[in-house]
Amino acid sequence: MTDRHIFVTGMTGSGKSRIGKAVAEAMRMPFIDLDAAIESREGRSIPAIFAEVGEEGFRRLETAMLQDVVQGAPALVSTGGGTVIRPENQALMHANGWIVFVDRPLNDILSDIDTSHRPLLKDGAESVKRLYAARIATYTKTADAVVVNRGSMEQACMLMKQKIRELLSRTEET
Repeated sequence: MTDRHIFVTGMTGSGKSRIGKAVAEAMRMPFIDLDAAIESREGRSIPAIFAEVGEEGFRRLETAMLQDVVQGAPALVSTGGGTVIRPENQALMHANGWIVFVDRPLNDILSDIDTSHRPLLKDGAESVKRLYAARIATYTKTADAVVVNRGSMEQACMLMKQKIRELLSRTEET
C-alpha cells in the first residue's frame, strides 16, 4: 500500500495502540507497538526497564528499536508517549514515514487511564497533566496529520484511515 511507515504519536491513554491496531488491520498493514517490541526484545516490562536503567536508558532502547523498525517493511507503528520528544526520533520518523498524532482531550485521558503501572505517571493525575503540558506542543508541531479522538473508537478509526489516505494521495501527486 505504501513504502513509508505511519507513526502514531500521542499521550499515554490517547488510544494510539488500540486505534492503530484496528486501522492497520482494516488497511491490511503490519502493526507494531513500539513498547511491546521493546519489552519483547528486552525480556522485561517497561516499568522493569525504567527501574533498572532509568528514563534515559529506556529512551536509548526506544531509539534503537525505532531504528530497527524503520529498516523493516512499512508498518503502522504505535509509538510510546515520549518517543516523539527526542529530536533524533522525530528525524527518523519524518525520514521514513508520516507522523499521525492522536489528540485526545486531557479530561478524557484522566477519566479512564490507570497510572499505577506507568513509570512516568506514578503521581497520578498531576503527572499526566504535567506530561501533557510539556508534550502537547511537540505532538502538534511534529504531526503530519492529527486525529482528534473525542468520540467512539469507530469514529477515531474512520478519521485515522481518512488521514492516512490523504497522506498517501499527497505522495502519489508528487
